[in-house]
Amino acid sequence: MKQKVVVIGGGIIGCLTAAELAKKGAEVYIVDKTFIGSEASGAAGGILFPLMPWNYDPCIYKLCSQSSDYYKDLEKDLLRETNTDIEFIKSGIQVLAPYNEDQILDWGKKNNIKIDKKIFNNDKSLLIKRVFQVNPPKLMQALKIYLKKLNINILENSEVINLEKNKNKIISCEIKNVGKIFADKFVIAAGAWSSRLIESLTKIIYPVRGHIIQYPKSDIKLDHIIYKDGIYAMQRKDFSIIVGSTLENVGFSEVNLEDSINFLNLRATDMIEELRDLKIEKHWYGFRPGSDNNKPTVKIDESFDNLIINSGHHRYGITMAPNTIPLVIDYVFG
Repeated sequence: MKQKVVVIGGGIIGCLTAAELAKKGAEVYIVDKTFIGSEASGAAGGILFPLMPWNYDPCIYKLCSQSSDYYKDLEKDLLRETNTDIEFIKSGIQVLAPYNEDQILDWGKKNNIKIDKKIFNNDKSLLIKRVFQVNPPKLMQALKIYLKKLNINILENSEVINLEKNKNKIISCEIKNVGKIFADKFVIAAGAWSSRLIESLTKIIYPVRGHIIQYPKSDIKLDHIIYKDGIYAMQRKDFSIIVGSTLENVGFSEVNLEDSINFLNLRATDMIEELRDLKIEKHWYGFRPGSDNNKPTVKIDESFDNLIINSGHHRYGITMAPNTIPLVIDYVFG
């Protein structure tokens, strides 16, 4: 009997979960309170590598380790099915001082990752060559087309206002101005908004605002992603440069944006002096699903055995998706 599954959340986790479920033969609905990819996923930088993995629990790098191969294959599928280039590029990442050189080199040795010592602007740096990037807005645009081709039911501007319960199961999700959708399984992939649906997640998953600025196309050429003390600068295929991102524990607040922009501009020009001659072209922000130590929550809910949670990926939703979604697929069909 075909499984009917409702995926709540239209970010990268929700979209790729819906796609993989549909490929397995499920009847899938994906529900988003705004538009597919309009929140944190579409606002991300798209670096397929965990920044500062040497400072994290080893499980974080492990969860991110399949991303490059996954998106290399997905790029081909999306180009064929949607004629959209998601800009899968090998960029490498160059880490600028200050840093603990011994710690980073030791991490590279343990994980069989080659790290070269380089000079950048007359100062030392460390280069990790095998790091890739994608363009998240283009990725999400392509995924929306792809979901439609997979006959997935997409409900945008559709806010889930209630999960109807019966003993240890969710029976339906009620959508504002739409009504109820009944299903066999429900997947919570609503990112920073997940705790509004599942109260037990309130202290586990929380919003963290991340701001990014963009400089226009210029003669500046970045050979690699540049990273220094929590901030990165990376170049897109159109030669624009984006710099991000802030980590602001301000809830869902949208105030004091100018402070974030000025902070990023100051840090950007410190890393790349030539940016002083350019004006910021645009800026944007998203609310990440923050979590302690960047660890996502991927599990069957304790109270409802047909409710699956895949959220709390913090900065690494795009990067962790290839390793967390297979767990969801197993939970749905297991």
